[in-house]
Amino acid sequence: MKRLKNSIILIIGLFSLLLLARYCWYIWVHEGIEEHDLQELVTFVFDIISYGILIFSVYYLSRQTADVQEQVRLAKGETYHRIATLGLEIDKLFIAKPEVRKYFYGNAKIEKDCPEDKRELIESFAEYILDAFDDLIFLGSDNGIPREDLDGWKKYIKDLYDSSSILREVYKKRHYWYGKYIHDVVEGKSKK
Repeated sequence: MKRLKNSIILIIGLFSLLLLARYCWYIWVHEGIEEHDLQELVTFVFDIISYGILIFSVYYLSRQTADVQEQVRLAKGETYHRIATLGLEIDKLFIAKPEVRKYFYGNAKIEKDCPEDKRELIESFAEYILDAFDDLIFLGSDNGIPREDLDGWKKYIKDLYDSSSILREVYKKRHYWYGKYIHDVVEGKSKK
């Protein structure tokens, strides 16, 4: 619809220019031009050219604005898709290794006699989840994600963080790895 509107504006502007040029030609041919009229005619022609440039500039600017708006809309969609993908990746981790779920949703602590490879797996999950949360909050906070969607993600992050001793332990040990956004959410400073 906007392109049609822009095209109509351009056509009207060009038609106006043609009418003005035809009028100018008519005066030149039929009425003759005296010396002082020549100055007025040259000024008039430059006014016509300026008017044409103005019409084209407005048309071109409106096209650029429409293109930028479309790029912003696509970027927001891409950002939202990336956020949703991060959430699904976390779900896939728990589907692939359901035995570690209790450490993240059940507030279970790693047993003292836990084998080293399992301990490393659980800590790796925790690091991955914290990395994903940090990325998720960063992407959502500055990219125009609807507030209610971002608030839902923040609640999910805070709930999971509160229900996982391993997430809290890894975050406490390596908090300097993460950005301001995740600090605000897990430490309860996030605006809701």
